[in-house]
Amino acid sequence: MGIELYLHNQRDIPTSETTRVKFDSKCRTFWNLIHIDSFSAASAGLPSILDIKLYNIQLPEYRPDWLPELETAIIGEVQEDSDIQETISTLPETIPKDPFAARILAKLQEPRRLRGYGPAKYLFEPIELLFRVSQYINGNTLESDKGPSVSTSEFAVLEGQPTTWLKTISQEIPATPVEIVESEDNVVYMVLTHYMTVIKLHRSIIALEDVVDASFIDQSRARCAEAATKMTEVVEHFSENDIKYLGHLFVFQVFTGAAINVTNIFSSDDDMTGNAKRCLNVHLNLLKISSPHWTVSARLYFILQNLYSAQVTVHTQSDSSASASTVATPQDRSGPFRLGSSGI
Repeated sequence: MGIELYLHNQRDIPTSETTRVKFDSKCRTFWNLIHIDSFSAASAGLPSILDIKLYNIQLPEYRPDWLPELETAIIGEVQEDSDIQETISTLPETIPKDPFAARILAKLQEPRRLRGYGPAKYLFEPIELLFRVSQYINGNTLESDKGPSVSTSEFAVLEGQPTTWLKTISQEIPATPVEIVESEDNVVYMVLTHYMTVIKLHRSIIALEDVVDASFIDQSRARCAEAATKMTEVVEHFSENDIKYLGHLFVFQVFTGAAINVTNIFSSDDDMTGNAKRCLNVHLNLLKISSPHWTVSARLYFILQNLYSAQVTVHTQSDSSASASTVATPQDRSGPFRLGSSGI
C-alpha cells in the first residue's frame, strides 16, 4: 500500500507547495488506512491485514531542523514574488495584508503547530504503536513465561513507547486541550489515538487479575483511568460542527475511553466513580451528536449501553447488604443512558 502511494521513495520533507499537498494527501490516506486496520484487528481479535508489511515502508526521517528549513523556503517564495512584496509595501500597517501573505505570516507565528507534511515519523508512530499493541493483545505473549511485570517483557517495552513518543514531540504539539482541538493537521486524532493505545495496552493487564500481582493490576487500572480522563479533557472542547464533520476520526478512541469509564463507575473509590460519571456523559454526548452522521456512533453507543447493563447486573448480584448502602442503585446507575436513549 505504501509502495502504491510512492511513500517508499520519499526520503525528505517536500518544500514546494504542490509537492507538499501531494505528500500530505498520501500520508493521510496511508495513516487512516493503517488506523482502520489496526483498530479492526484489536477489536475483533483477528490478525492485522497489513501484518509486518507496515514496517517495510521507509518514511522521512525526523530532523529537528525541518521547521526552520520550511520557514526559510516559504519566506524565500514570498520575497521572490514581486507582486506580493509590492502589495505588502503599499498597504498601511493598519490594513490587513492580502490573504496569501497574511496566511504565510500567521503560519510563521505558530511555533507549536505540527504540520501534516512535517515529521512523518511522528505522524505515523501512534498508529504503529497501536498496531504493535494489537499484535500483543491478540497474540500468545500474555501467556508466555515472561510475565508483564518483568522489566524485559514485551509489555514493559511497549509500555514505555507511548510515553516516549509524547515526550519527544511535546515541543511540537499544542500545550492545552483547547489548543489541541483548534490546531490543524489532525493533531487531535494523534493525541486521542495515543490515549486509546495506552488504554488498550493496560486493559489487557487488568484482565490478568488472577495471575498478576495486585499492585501491578492497580497500576494498570490507574493508567487506564488517567488516559480516559485526559481523553475527556480534549473531547469536551469539541464543537458540534467538529463532531459532525470529524467524528469518524475519533469515535473509536472515544468509545475505548468510555468503556473504561463504564467500568470505573462501579469502583469503590468515590472520587474515581464521580470522575467516571462526568467523563462518560461527555463521551456519550459525542456519540449521540455524531450518530446521525456516522452510523457506527449509534452502534458504539448501544454497545456501551449493553456493557453498562451487564455491569449493573453483576454488581447487583455480588453486592452484600453492607456494601449496598454505599453503592448507587441500578436505577441510579442507568442515568447517563436515560438522558440520551431517545437521541440514538
